[in-house]
Amino acid sequence: MERDERAQPWTRADWICLAGVALWAAALRVLLVITAGDHAYFQIPVMDMAYHDTWARRIAGGDFWGTEAFFRAPLYPYFLALLYKIVHGSTFGARLLQAGVGGGSAALCFLAGREFFDRRVGAAAAAALATLWTAVYFDVELLLVVLEIPLGLAFIYAVGRALRQASVGWAAAAGAALGLGAITRPNVLVVGAVIWLAFVAARRLRRLSGRRILGMLAVLYAVAGAFVAATGVRNYLVAREPVLISWQGGVNLWIGNNPEADGMTAIAPGTYGDWWRGHYETIRMAEEAQGRPLSRAEIDRYYVRRTVEFFRRDTARALKLLGRKAYIYTNAYEVANNFDLYYLKNEFKVLRYNPLSLYVILPLAFFGVGACLREWRRLASLYLFVAAYSVSVILFFVNARFRMPVVPYLCIFAAAAFFYLWDRLRRWRRRQILWRVGALGALFLFCDADPFGIGNRSGYESQAHYTMGSIYLARGDLEAAEAEYLAALEIRGGLATADALNDLGIVSARRGDYKRAEYYFRRAVEYQPDYAKGWNNLGNLAAERGDAETAREHYEHALTVDPEDSRAYYFLGKLLLAEGDASGARENFERAVYFQPNFAAAWYELGGLARADGDHDAAARCYAEVLRFLPESAEARLALAGALHQKGDYAGAAREYRALLARGEDARARYNLACALARQGRPEEAMAELGRAVALAPERYREMAAADGDLASLRGRPDFERLVSP
Repeated sequence: MERDERAQPWTRADWICLAGVALWAAALRVLLVITAGDHAYFQIPVMDMAYHDTWARRIAGGDFWGTEAFFRAPLYPYFLALLYKIVHGSTFGARLLQAGVGGGSAALCFLAGREFFDRRVGAAAAAALATLWTAVYFDVELLLVVLEIPLGLAFIYAVGRALRQASVGWAAAAGAALGLGAITRPNVLVVGAVIWLAFVAARRLRRLSGRRILGMLAVLYAVAGAFVAATGVRNYLVAREPVLISWQGGVNLWIGNNPEADGMTAIAPGTYGDWWRGHYETIRMAEEAQGRPLSRAEIDRYYVRRTVEFFRRDTARALKLLGRKAYIYTNAYEVANNFDLYYLKNEFKVLRYNPLSLYVILPLAFFGVGACLREWRRLASLYLFVAAYSVSVILFFVNARFRMPVVPYLCIFAAAAFFYLWDRLRRWRRRQILWRVGALGALFLFCDADPFGIGNRSGYESQAHYTMGSIYLARGDLEAAEAEYLAALEIRGGLATADALNDLGIVSARRGDYKRAEYYFRRAVEYQPDYAKGWNNLGNLAAERGDAETAREHYEHALTVDPEDSRAYYFLGKLLLAEGDASGARENFERAVYFQPNFAAAWYELGGLARADGDHDAAARCYAEVLRFLPESAEARLALAGALHQKGDYAGAAREYRALLARGEDARARYNLACALARQGRPEEAMAELGRAVALAPERYREMAAADGDLASLRGRPDFERLVSP
């Protein structure tokens, strides 16, 4: 695999390859979006995708800085927010734009392959990355991978150019890519920590002076550090938290290294399987263990200490777990995280008929890694990226999308292996051929076989069917939801049995068949007696038919089996509120938001109770919490504006009414905005808004305006009297 170290001049063939792989990659991804964009799965984001979608929409809606230290690295949500600004909030449009980024990734893969090998390797590697079915999918999903891949490739390509040309400018470009990659996923900092070894290895090969090497490294690290430092400064200024990029690292380290870990499951031990509830439980467990409220940085350090303690106390078990994760990482099976990837491959034709997978790429890549070892000095940056980034993933937990940032370099090594064999096959003797073919065969067996059963898909499949059922249920498609839940129940060994039974009860209840709904809810709690959701829904059925006593019994039983179930507290609070027990209702709503701080419905009820007590400051805080988690809620924004108006903050109320009107016409918002403007002493603007409100709903607002105290300053004006006259 030796090559001429002189710069390879660009030719027409290079430009054709570059454009060809970029267009091919973009075309496949656009085709996936167009043919699958109306599929229910792409309509309602779930789990991590929902987290990024909500965060991005909050940024696009004006909450640019946020209020807390970043839990996750921020670059992708800000990037997605920019896409939403461009396409007016359309996830379909955002996915189309991301398809173009996927084309750019293929182009960068060609550049990197050509830089370290030649045009053939670059073109083959880029074509592989462009075609690989997991890469096609991840490039249009609302996940970090869409930026991780191009930023990693840009970093490696810039390092290669910097070493070839002894260029400080290319070192700065490498630093920028590294810094941006770090605030996309901090794992890449592990690569940054060792990349200096590639510069040292290339010193003799490139005949570079030590001073030049140090200069390039200083620039690279300074530029990368600027991006990381800027994120840390933001965290401190916004939240007064010493968090450099994000604080999820310690939690994820504990998830992947604890006595209950299997190396793949992304659930912290002792927490509920729900995404948000599990998130808040990890915070609460740390604070309860320390006996005091903790900063986010302290929570991060707490879980790092727990991980270190696990390695210290049970070293053999911890090392065995690391070995298991290393095996999972080097196996070609694509481990699911948010959703079963093989379910999606079967659902979408662009993926279903795509034969290229890691079952082909991975063994060839490992063969290429070995075949190129003699050139380790020249390829040191590639080796370091693959090794260091892989270690950073294995230290946590393993799944397909966490491995994806390394896949482009696996494609490069696989292409190098192919041409290594192609160029030498006719020159080798039989023994040489047999030895290498045997080694390649052993690698295929190692990567593609599954003696430990990590590809047992029963749990993944049942969860995928259940999740699809939940998506259809959210869309109101009861028939499709029912079919998916029944499919989940048919899979032996599935993980979603109780959930599927429970949601079949919800489907029946929405159809008005309460008898069948009760049948399914009872089956759910019979299957899993500590299933609080089922007990809550039995309580809801009892409350629906007016049996408050039975409803209370079911809610209290739910709290017996799960004392931290925020839904049970909420439903019990609603029951008490209906009975006139405002104090008891408030206590239960407060417990609901204590155990699940993003419980928007409970915050809304607390806001209503505060308003009823005349505590408009507290009401405004509660409604602001609702909007923090449900920024699209028109009712919450109206309620917040009303609370601000009632406490005399007319400018704040006007701001909220205008924010509501920015999303669409609303007669209530127009009328209330007129009232707020009149209170501020802005009569002309108030009259203009009042005129629009009356035009939209004359029968309601003409009579109301005539007697409204907020509009007293407008009375006597001829235009006001004409407007309110019958």
